[in-house]
Amino acid sequence: MGEKDIATGEIKVNPNIMAYIQVAVNQGIEAGLKIAKKKNAVITPLNPFSETEKRLRALPILTARVVDKKEELKDLEERNEVNRRSKDICRFGTSSGLRLTPEEILDELKADIKSQIARDEHEIEIIKSALEIIKGNKYYPAVEGKYFQYKDDADKELAKELKCEERTVSRGRVQLVQMVAVRLYGSDAVRK
Repeated sequence: MGEKDIATGEIKVNPNIMAYIQVAVNQGIEAGLKIAKKKNAVITPLNPFSETEKRLRALPILTARVVDKKEELKDLEERNEVNRRSKDICRFGTSSGLRLTPEEILDELKADIKSQIARDEHEIEIIKSALEIIKGNKYYPAVEGKYFQYKDDADKELAKELKCEERTVSRGRVQLVQMVAVRLYGSDAVRK
């Protein structure tokens, strides 16, 4: 390693060894930065437009799921007991071999459902907030028809109503979804 200076207690390291250590540290930093950049790239969607379309299509499903989960929570609170055959009970086992009391399992189930509801309501709120910027647009019904009512002919129906070409409605809908994508993903949606 190196020689120890008896007077100061410091270890004197050969300069060649210090150079090798510095090279290794620099390589480690570079490798860490590359990994961090890759991880950040995963966070940003590859195609903000298609990710926005997925989130728009999910809105009615998430809304129905929140209603279902609230009913499930209400039922659980009214019963105030756990179904002993419930698959959910397995999730709350401990690795130490300790058994949870039925009250603890019930509390965990309630907390789990509340957490699911909160996550879904948060996503719903984000999407609804992003939609506010396009709600007054004449092509908004095409967005509703295609993504919320799952109508394949939403553009065609609105084109008849607005007395214009279906392609015009389609372009208008795409522009609105792009606006929502910018609202959801910021400048990443502009660059891609």
